Amino acid sequence: MIHTVGATLTKVLGTHAIRTGGEFRAYQETTMTFGGPETGQFNFDSTFTRGPLDNSASAPQNIGQSVAALELGLASSSSTVTRAANFAEQSNSWGFFVQDDWKVSLV
Repeated sequence: MIHTVGATLTKVLGTHAIRTGGEFRAYQETTMTFGGPETGQFNFDSTFTRGPLDNSASAPQNIGQSVAALELGLASSSSTVTRAANFAEQSNSWGFFVQDDWKVSLV
């Protein structure tokens, strides 16, 4: 986005036309990125809650062990949120000028 303000003033003095002016510009850029996941992810399984006999044929089939891991807060894996940085920047520019138009007249 560009914002611009400018002004010009002209004054005639005999055979001279003196013009002065100025301009201000503000260049602005803002970026906000929401492309990735907004929350982390946690996975719960029986890694921390299975008993010593769970590998035998008489062991239960891990029923409810992932829920037990959830209640204990023992996640087997997790992922983090990766998000691009947001930014806002502005650059300002000033410009001034003086101009003299002189016309020669032959009498």
